[in-house]
Amino acid sequence: RGQGKVRPSSSPPPSAAPPPAALIVVVAMQQGTVAKSWGVFGWNYNRANYKYDQGLRWQRYTTGRKMAMAQVGMFRQDITDLAGVSMSKLKIYGPIYGIVITVCVTVFVEGRSGLKFPGPPVFISAIYLQCLCVGMSFMALATWLLFHAAMRAQIACIQLRTRK
Repeated sequence: RGQGKVRPSSSPPPSAAPPPAALIVVVAMQQGTVAKSWGVFGWNYNRANYKYDQGLRWQRYTTGRKMAMAQVGMFRQDITDLAGVSMSKLKIYGPIYGIVITVCVTVFVEGRSGLKFPGPPVFISAIYLQCLCVGMSFMALATWLLFHAAMRAQIACIQLRTRK
């Protein structure tokens, strides 16, 4: 009865699969190697992207600074142009005011407007000279305001151009 049969032994044959605990250790080691390689790849990939982004960030920063400097330059040019408009108009009005005041002074020196013809009555000459005096006073005031406005335009231009 049982003499021809081989009894099974408790140890597995050499070609059989390892026990489950050893299998888990081997798989964990393989996965750790994969995780390590993916981690190194991810680190290097992220580092390359960071360096690339740093270059772009620096370029964007310097471009923004250049645009800001250009904007300040345009602002200064606009201020100069705006003050130049006032000053150029005042340069036109100045000689006109000077000529008008010169005519007023000439009439005051002569004492009346027309010397070739007989003089007008005294009360009319008085009214005429009084109106001429008021007109000359307004021209003198306008001339003073002209110089004051020109100086204020230059001062405002310099103040705005040198502001921090």
